Amino acid sequence: MLKELRHPRRGLQQWGRLSASEQRLFLRALFLLPLIKLGLRLFSFSKLAQMLDVERTIVTAAHDARLKAKQVVKVVAIAANHGFVEANCLPRSLTAHWLLRGLGVASEVRFGGANRESQFEAHAWIECAGEAFDVTGNDLEQFAPFDAPVAGRPQ
Repeated sequence: MLKELRHPRRGLQQWGRLSASEQRLFLRALFLLPLIKLGLRLFSFSKLAQMLDVERTIVTAAHDARLKAKQVVKVVAIAANHGFVEANCLPRSLTAHWLLRGLGVASEVRFGGANRESQFEAHAWIECAGEAFDVTGNDLEQFAPFDAPVAGRPQ
């Protein structure tokens, strides 16, 4: 699904298909992605995650949380594919996590790994309401999650 978003001519068509709330999220993600990518260069991951993990009131029910997570993941993927900088899974996941927290949705950034063609590959994604969401279009079943979340506190 996310691979089709990479075609540059579809950018305006995709914008028109977004709801007003998704357009606002898109604009936030568009500017947040480069800031988080810069933050990862300036600070350690744990320091940046701590700065992004400000206390927010988490009020969303699980079903609504999953719907909002799907919406945020879609919008972050579009922003990453049509934005100012290329962003891999970590800045995308941190951006989605921060946007979800701003919407009152508890989420966690998770890391995992997979052996592909005799090489280890690390990956980051978010978990929300017990479900994993990937902002890059990867199949998460091929990644074994590490034990603890790396950002976000269960609420």
